[in-house]
Amino acid sequence: MLQRPRLSPRLSSPVFRRAVLQKGMAAGLASLGLSLRPALAGQVSQPASFDAETLEERARSLARQPYSPPSQQLPEMLAGLDYDRYGKIRFLPDHALWRGRGERFEAEFFHRGYLFKDRVTINEIVDGISHPIRYNPSWFDLGDISPPEDDIGLAGFRILARFPGTAHRDRKEIVVFLGASYFRAVAPGQNFGLSARGLALGSGESGTEEFPVFREFWLERPVQDADHLVIYALLDSPSITGAFRFVLRSDVETVMDVDSVLFPRRDIDNIGIAPLTSMFWFDPSYRVGVDDYRQAVHDSDGLLIHTGAGEIIWRSLADPEKVQLSSFADHSPRGFGLMQRQRGFPAYEDIGARYDLRPSAWVEPDEDWGEGAVHLAELPTGTEFQDNIVTFWRPTAPLKGGQQYRYAYRLRWCDDIPARALARVVAFRAGASADPKRRFFMLDLAGGDLKADEKMLDAMAPPASPRQLAAMLVPEVICSAGQLKWAEIKRIPAYPVASMHGMQRSGMALYRVGFELEPGDASLVDLTVRVRRGKKVISESWMYRWTAKDHPRR
Repeated sequence: MLQRPRLSPRLSSPVFRRAVLQKGMAAGLASLGLSLRPALAGQVSQPASFDAETLEERARSLARQPYSPPSQQLPEMLAGLDYDRYGKIRFLPDHALWRGRGERFEAEFFHRGYLFKDRVTINEIVDGISHPIRYNPSWFDLGDISPPEDDIGLAGFRILARFPGTAHRDRKEIVVFLGASYFRAVAPGQNFGLSARGLALGSGESGTEEFPVFREFWLERPVQDADHLVIYALLDSPSITGAFRFVLRSDVETVMDVDSVLFPRRDIDNIGIAPLTSMFWFDPSYRVGVDDYRQAVHDSDGLLIHTGAGEIIWRSLADPEKVQLSSFADHSPRGFGLMQRQRGFPAYEDIGARYDLRPSAWVEPDEDWGEGAVHLAELPTGTEFQDNIVTFWRPTAPLKGGQQYRYAYRLRWCDDIPARALARVVAFRAGASADPKRRFFMLDLAGGDLKADEKMLDAMAPPASPRQLAAMLVPEVICSAGQLKWAEIKRIPAYPVASMHGMQRSGMALYRVGFELEPGDASLVDLTVRVRRGKKVISESWMYRWTAKDHPRR
């Protein structure tokens, strides 16, 4: 059987994972001694003038008050819904916000119930005036569920967009805001995969993680034929409040310009700015204990970092035996993100999930973020239905209670970011060595300066041999523990099928770096590999964390 049972179309696996995480959020708040009591139940804001400054002042004022969680009060018939019954609730497209106005964008809403119990207030901004969007049961096909008599509010929303050359009513879902401060997006032709969040607090660390929530949204009515949509959000949690502004555009990529102003209620040293959340189960580099017909299952296969100093780092992901935390110290990072480099259906062979169509997400700071680090948390999963990868930026200096902080960045949902002059890792494998005390690693690199070298050397008379080509390059391998036993680089003249970056044409030369590690007594080794031509680095820096789990013969 070539297709695993999939979740319902309205609740794809990414949504299911978001729901599980939100359930963990509620448990986490309860463990902090914060009861999930009704707050502001039934209250709906009235029409009022609104702009970014209004929202900032609202968040600033809220931070001076004790935290009160969103209302979870619901009729029992909705609060007690299971997954299947909740999944049958449908929003009726004819009731979409801005339907029939000819705008490129429309908004549809999610019903409260099941795990999505938080009451979320949603408003529309028209000519600078905020108008509350009140719940209406006629907007939904509730099946056999009796319509609530009261205004119970909404759980979240999704944005659909019409693209040039498509029919007037042919709109595609591009962005979803649902659950805590989670949101996710896709570019045209992609399937939903990884998610972003407004903020992360204590993510991946010991102790209880705190999940801030977007408790209120404002959707600005777009002018006709507008190429962008503006969304405002009020973030709240026991530790912090925030005013967020999203400017959404979708063409070849879906791009969000995010401007956030944060107001901590207390000192915070475990904050995560621009957090991304994804799933990595296995790929060809390691699949011990995996009995699956597919070659790979992941929403993302690597963390990409462009440091302030200009270094490009590619950190391959793993499904570890226990939680692994990594940090990459930096000053003024130029960008970071969780990428899905592995493309092409044969890399996954999954007709239903189509992991080859999952987006990458790339964060580009819009200003100097100063000293800090990109953090990566890898959690054990053993399944494709649970997120286990988190990355974010954490400033070195803690955020002080009572102060104000601004972080602005561009968030790109795309296949990949534009190629740079450095060669990229296009494949990674690891396996047992003939010596049971060692582990063998193999990297394939292509593109960048390696491609330029090919053109130059092919023009030489007589042409250089593969051995001569490889002799001009030096693999630099660094291990934090254990011993590097040997390392070499070889040229493979013809590359029949590439697995990353869309390199699917035949005849592309690549270079293969092979090396063996003898870990000795080390249970964890951080590896770094880069290729040099003389003193010049001509490849990105590949990084990986080896753990004892990866060495079953030891």
